[in-house]
Amino acid sequence: MVLAPARPPQPGRPWDGKLTVPSTIDRRISGVVVTARRQLKMQLQKDIAEEARALLKVKVKVMEKDVEDRGRGPAPALLVRHMEKAAATLPRNRFGVRDLALMTLHFAIAGREHELAHLRVRDITEDPEGRGLIVDVPVSKVAPRKVEVPFGSRAHLCPVRAWRRWKDELGQDADPDSYAFRAVHNRWKTVLDSGLDPESVGDVLTRIGARAQLDIRPTGHSPAADWSPSPPAPATPTPWPRSRADGPRAPRSCAATARKTTASRRTPCTACCRSRRSCPPWGPPGPLQAAKQYTRCDVRHGSLRKSKKAFPA
Repeated sequence: MVLAPARPPQPGRPWDGKLTVPSTIDRRISGVVVTARRQLKMQLQKDIAEEARALLKVKVKVMEKDVEDRGRGPAPALLVRHMEKAAATLPRNRFGVRDLALMTLHFAIAGREHELAHLRVRDITEDPEGRGLIVDVPVSKVAPRKVEVPFGSRAHLCPVRAWRRWKDELGQDADPDSYAFRAVHNRWKTVLDSGLDPESVGDVLTRIGARAQLDIRPTGHSPAADWSPSPPAPATPTPWPRSRADGPRAPRSCAATARKTTASRRTPCTACCRSRRSCPPWGPPGPLQAAKQYTRCDVRHGSLRKSKKAFPA
């Protein structure tokens, strides 16, 4: 079995000598077998995938013995200092207006590239009280969620102002069911009807970073790389630190508050996270702590998950 990359590197990315990790190879084995049987109508052995995985396990043991380094690793985090440098190099046309709105809103909702690609114009609305935007993310890896996007402290990096400028380019009579981020004609700079696919969203961020000559290579996961889900809580709960980095995802766990306020499986806690107060991973103290099972609130995805551990008394 050849463990080299199954596809050439992305445009603008020279191959750095890193080979594919075993988990990716295992996933591609399933994809190749399913595609061969369903689309190509090939007659394959029933246990061909098991044989390939058995051979992969042997290769994995050899790699672990030789301590072979594989994979590109996690995506580098896109920080405010990177966006500061990138915003200054954006072109002064519709490409620049779209890319700035895409980058800032991508960072504001801490979303994935497919979440931005599936956004429609109707999903991004103005807050009734004038506090910013309300972004409804209908397509997500975990669960749909709604994200409140406030005004930015830096006007040139404000996602609300950037989206308003891009919406003006779409036109006041834009179809609400049309894509929020669309392709732009390379020559005439006109906005096309076709939307950006998830891979194109990542390519936009990569192109922005290459133009600004950043010290990282941003990808579609970079805006959310610094706000990954919190690790499992230890046996003895410890409070979250009061210091918080810039971003929309901390603190993350306020199960008791969410259950007492809304009891919704898709509604994250609001009061303590919005005020940026520290909160222990198992939720604030309250009468609900006597129960055996609780649902934990993940602000990143806006979903509640079942926890196998009981809350401390």
